[in-house]
Amino acid sequence: MAYVDQPAFSRLKPVAAVALVHLAIGYAFISGLATDVMHRVPSVFRVISIAEPVPPPPNDPEPAPPRAQPQERAVTAPVRQVETASQAGGHTRRAGS
Repeated sequence: MAYVDQPAFSRLKPVAAVALVHLAIGYAFISGLATDVMHRVPSVFRVISIAEPVPPPPNDPEPAPPRAQPQERAVTAPVRQVETASQAGGHTRRAGS
């Protein structure tokens, strides 16, 4: 196994290189990238009040014509002529017969 046979100090070199890169980046953030922002801001500010333009009044649209109400229709059931036994001349059953 080639990885196990390597001496321990051979792994120390990449770790040291990564640590140096991190130190260099940290130093760049702390010193090189920290610019003097406070010196660039002017000491006197000029404030101007700008009035917003008044929006025009809203145009009232013409009212919509009233909707036609549906007419209610009276629904009646059809009349059916049913012929009964007395009308047909048939026999009816009497009590006691």
